[in-house]
Amino acid sequence: MIRLSKSQYLKGRRCLKRLWLYNYRRDLMESPSIFQEGILEQGKEVGELARSLFPGGELIHEDQTNPEEAAHKNATS
Repeated sequence: MIRLSKSQYLKGRRCLKRLWLYNYRRDLMESPSIFQEGILEQGKEVGELARSLFPGGELIHEDQTNPEEAAHKNATS
């Protein structure tokens, strides 16, 4: 069963085909536009700001589709 993140849910609300492609055939998706790349860059900047506000926090690199595994790996490191 595929878990949906908030961003995936919003993709599906806008276009079910986009959500299907994102989950099953990313190779067929178009590359992000300059505008979309800007949004992604802003998201990275927000993440960096959040980490600067919470210096003891750790960035979790695991995939968001398996939060239990991500939490377990983070707890054991």
